[in-house]
Amino acid sequence: MDTCSVSYFKNHALRILADLAESGKELVVTRRGKPLAHVAPIRQAGSVELGKLSGTMKIEGDIVEPLGSEEWKACR
Repeated sequence: MDTCSVSYFKNHALRILADLAESGKELVVTRRGKPLAHVAPIRQAGSVELGKLSGTMKIEGDIVEPLGSEEWKACR
C-alpha cells in the first residue's frame, strides 16, 4: 500500500484520486509519518467479471461418488 504526506495529497488530490480510481490501489495519507487517513476506491457491487476463473479447475471422474475405493462410514 502506498503512502503520501497530507501536504502532498492536498496539492495533488484530483490527480491522486483519478489514479487510485483507475488502478484500484489504496493509499495511506500520513501527517508527520503517522497514518492519518486511508483512501480507497469504491468497489461496485454489480461488477462481475464473467469467465474470470475459466480454465482454473479440472474435473476428473465422477464428482458425485466418494473419493477412494473404501466405503465411507457416513454412507452406511
